[in-house]
Amino acid sequence: KNFPGVASEEILQMTTSVPARMIGEENFGALRPGAAADLLAIPHEPSDPIEGIVNFEGQPWRMVGGAIVTE
Repeated sequence: KNFPGVASEEILQMTTSVPARMIGEENFGALRPGAAADLLAIPHEPSDPIEGIVNFEGQPWRMVGGAIVTE
């Protein structure tokens, strides 16, 4: 999951807010009041949380439509 020349922050945006804006969904891909509330919780090393998210391999904790998903 190493992408030389692409910053972790840019990869995170490329997979969240950018696609949401491309399909005209301003309430997706962001954490703010009024935005859709589907979430993932991913453990990471405290030194660089964005890189931890980008390089995560495993099962995250998920919430979809306000309900915890256990599958």
